[in-house]
Amino acid sequence: MVLESAELHRFTRHQMGRELAHIRNCPSGDFYRVSFINDNTGFTASHRAVFRTTDFGNTWDSIGNIPAIVSSIDFASCRVGYAGTSYSILKSNDSGSTWTAQVSTGVVYSIESYNDTLIWTCGNAGRIWHTSNGGVSFVENNSTKLPDSFTLHQNYPNPFNSFTRFDYEIAEPGMYSLKVYDLRGKEIRELFNMRLTRGVYSITYDAGELSSGIYFYTMSNNLQQNTLKMLVLK
Repeated sequence: MVLESAELHRFTRHQMGRELAHIRNCPSGDFYRVSFINDNTGFTASHRAVFRTTDFGNTWDSIGNIPAIVSSIDFASCRVGYAGTSYSILKSNDSGSTWTAQVSTGVVYSIESYNDTLIWTCGNAGRIWHTSNGGVSFVENNSTKLPDSFTLHQNYPNPFNSFTRFDYEIAEPGMYSLKVYDLRGKEIRELFNMRLTRGVYSITYDAGELSSGIYFYTMSNNLQQNTLKMLVLK
């Protein structure tokens, strides 16, 4: 499938791109990415409009709204999809009908959904983000600096309402985890548990599930851990 301004074209593998079949003009918009989840069902989006086809692209129906210019869109299943804009990554859990912001990023050029929870994206200024928990948190390796110590910084903003960012530095490659706890020490959310290389990282956390109160976040490896306090105000 090839996308142009307000037009879609299709070619099959045996045609090797020599012939493009014009399918349909969508009502309006510029299209940069199309995402098919099976032989018949696909999605695309422009400024404010999300479209879906269920007949291999022969017809496209407007199904939702994204209040920004969409540079990339990808669905891993018929219900869960992600879209990148000039300022954020958004997620839909209802087949593209409604969208919620996951993280503020800057320009997102490409999104790849391996499944409903594992997503990779890339954007301007050398940025690459990924999530392994369906967008609850996005990890970004945001510097070429090589730290000399294991450091967990205070989250920002703090206090906060919904979204906050954790910055941390890794000196030794290895397995690391970042978890959120309540005042009683009950684990609320594991943001990640994975192998990290030496570098400076940040992770954005959607704390919409938390009520107002004091919480703790702990980052640890096999040898050490750091814990800091944060305040949620709803």
